[in-house]
Amino acid sequence: MKKIEHVIILGLLGISVLLKVGSVIVLYKLYTHTEEIPHDLAHKTEIKKRKGQTHEPIQ
Repeated sequence: MKKIEHVIILGLLGISVLLKVGSVIVLYKLYTHTEEIPHDLAHKTEIKKRKGQTHEPIQ
C-alpha cells in the first residue's frame, strides 16, 4: 500500500508542477504578444469585430 501511495503523491506533484509551468508559459506568451501589439490597436480591432458581427444579417 505504501508504494502505491508514494506513486500517487509523486504523480500529483508532477501534475501540479506541469500546471504551474504551463501557466507560466501561457502568461509569458500573452505578455510577449501584448508587447508586439499595442493595447489600443488590439482594443480597436476587437470593437471592429463586434461591429461586424452585429451588422451581419441574422439567418
